[in-house]
Amino acid sequence: MSLGRVAIVGLGLIGGSIAKALRERRLGDAVFGIDLAPVLAAAGGLLDEGAVAGSDEALDLLHRADIVVLATPGRIALDALPSTLDAIREGAVVTDTASVKLPLLSRALAHPRGHRFVPGHPMAGREIGGFDASRADLFEDKRWFLAEADADPAAVAKVRELVRALGAEPCAVSADEHDRAMALVSHLPHLVTSALVELAAGADALDYAGTGFHDTTRIAGGPANVWADIFTQNRGNLVASLDALVRRLDEIKVALASGEREGVEAALALLSTARRAKTRSEGF
Repeated sequence: MSLGRVAIVGLGLIGGSIAKALRERRLGDAVFGIDLAPVLAAAGGLLDEGAVAGSDEALDLLHRADIVVLATPGRIALDALPSTLDAIREGAVVTDTASVKLPLLSRALAHPRGHRFVPGHPMAGREIGGFDASRADLFEDKRWFLAEADADPAAVAKVRELVRALGAEPCAVSADEHDRAMALVSHLPHLVTSALVELAAGADALDYAGTGFHDTTRIAGGPANVWADIFTQNRGNLVASLDALVRRLDEIKVALASGEREGVEAALALLSTARRAKTRSEGF
């Protein structure tokens, strides 16, 4: 099965990496790009054709594509999904790369062509974004989650082929399960490390930081508007995860405040055991 013509909406870190991988691996009959004019200019050498987002030319590219990848922030993908499904031709498929799946899936299910949408999320990234940060090997040996249960089997097969062609491993997951997990392993860590950096900066302690602090807070920061959208879209799961973390920290704080060394050691032993178990099972 050929990938055919692939249209990428959004040529930032993820979309640019998809375009570079397609071109380097000589995949697909054509690579189309849809973004703002300056980004298209930077990515011009990778694209067979490009069009400014929202233009008639962009709609034409969407209609001619066999696979459309919405590689934009989640809020933009959510807004663009209905019109994208309207624009595609018979047999074409749409997928995305956003880190929250349930809102997109819910919107797709309300559309007559919603069965042609396969929600996706590559577990790949960098602490910097934009087209200049993109790289052809970004997805190599990475997991790529697909909330595929409600999609047409032919659409799923096409998206799985794309994922494997990019070097990643497709992993089926429910949208609910995905979003609950991401709240714990992605969204909460970003929130906590960002708060930690702010706290240290406010105390004029950053100049004292070593490699441990820098490694721990590597993911802090990022575009505030993008992360605000992510947190808002996954707010129920994120609030529940934050509550659980606060309760755990409160338990440790009580032990510390009372001077109960044994209680503190027991809590740290549980944390260390969990870390070692993860290391053994998945090379974490």
